[in-house]
Amino acid sequence: MIRSLASVPRSLIEAQVSVLRGLRSRIDGSFEIDPWGFDSVAHSALMSLAAARWDLDVDGLANVPESGPVVLVVQQRFGLSEQMVLSLALDAVGRHVRRVGIRGSELLEPSFRLVGSVIDDPAEIRGLLRDGHAVSIPMRRSILGDHRGTLDPSVMEPALEMKVPVLPVLVDGADWRRRRRVAIGTRIEAPVEDGRLGAIEMAGRTRDAVVHMADVGAR
Repeated sequence: MIRSLASVPRSLIEAQVSVLRGLRSRIDGSFEIDPWGFDSVAHSALMSLAAARWDLDVDGLANVPESGPVVLVVQQRFGLSEQMVLSLALDAVGRHVRRVGIRGSELLEPSFRLVGSVIDDPAEIRGLLRDGHAVSIPMRRSILGDHRGTLDPSVMEPALEMKVPVLPVLVDGADWRRRRRVAIGTRIEAPVEDGRLGAIEMAGRTRDAVVHMADVGAR
């Protein structure tokens, strides 16, 4: 049976249009890439596909600055979608999230950068914040390590040095489910110490805030 156009979800139609627009920009050479390898047209296509995949319930968007640098620390569960879901939530208010986490093959790095991913490196995070971007950083999980997640203090150093807001984020719901919940907490209070000791304290405070949000959400 052939489905009518009216029966096709609007989000899926928008996703297809965005993909076609992206392909056209590649053909006619009208696309633009920023210094970090980001292509707004490719990112828009990805967000349209994400909108067709997930329905979101979002709390705490008011905690995200309308402009300027901000760091969002999100718990990384067993799946890989948490940062993508967070990007979709902030895209609704016009903020393009740069997702920390590119690892592995250099051959694939340009493709990941096109849609907003960046390498896991404090120097790159510092540069992105200096340019006023929203940056998401995942907490790392290990089967043999801390199952609640860990946060490398070195990725907190740029935000601490530049006095950039750091917000804890919970993305709830399994990867395979359609409905996901995003909760964005209030700004983490910066410690008195600076340098490496301050970064360690900041990482601990941020991790504790994210874990607390996960515990509350699980009740």
